[in-house]
Amino acid sequence: MPTLKANFEQEEALRVRQLQSVASTLRRRSDNNPGRYSRIVTDKLNLAERAIFDRRLEAAKDHLAYVDSAMNDKDAQVGTEAQLAEQERLAELRNQPTHKSETGAQTRDGWLWLKAKGRYTTTRITIGDHYREKHIKASDPLRSCLNDTPGGGGDGPSISYTHAKFELDGVKRHMRNSAGEDTGAHLYGLLESVCGRGDTVRALAGGKDRQSDAYVIELGLALDLAGVYFGMVRT
Repeated sequence: MPTLKANFEQEEALRVRQLQSVASTLRRRSDNNPGRYSRIVTDKLNLAERAIFDRRLEAAKDHLAYVDSAMNDKDAQVGTEAQLAEQERLAELRNQPTHKSETGAQTRDGWLWLKAKGRYTTTRITIGDHYREKHIKASDPLRSCLNDTPGGGGDGPSISYTHAKFELDGVKRHMRNSAGEDTGAHLYGLLESVCGRGDTVRALAGGKDRQSDAYVIELGLALDLAGVYFGMVRT
């Protein structure tokens, strides 16, 4: 039946082109990031390209799925490491030790340490980073210019400082209105201490493990409330 044969060949040709496109995209990712991905990822990509050539399309599909997943995982890891490096740079600008310090828990940057330990979701980490940026700008109107582009038409240090102060005051009011005066003040205090100043939860808890664990949970609630105020979490 020539018609059915033609349809089969057309479908196979379409699948080949689709797999070739995927393989080509993954190959570019690999070539553009030399040394980032493991040898097994490169080998799997080579196997996929060979399987496409041999018309072993299901095998090629499986190899490509593995490569794509492995590359995405590695890219996410690199992105997290880049975020931590940036936070360490900001901590150094504030003359504050980082989570890599070897001199004890109280010398570490508490927020960087929690991030490095994976204690919070990506959304909560983004909220905490956003709060820290506001805190840095609100801490000193002169230091806030470190985050402005020189001669680049940004807001300028005084406007950045005023806006950041307004935002932090808004977070504090929102927490008190949402959780009550006392609880809201406590949650905001945790947010300010850990995400803002970089205090460790263990230091705030006086070295008590159980209290420290409780503070980690409560800080998560504080991050959620701050995220609502910043418009980063849906209510």
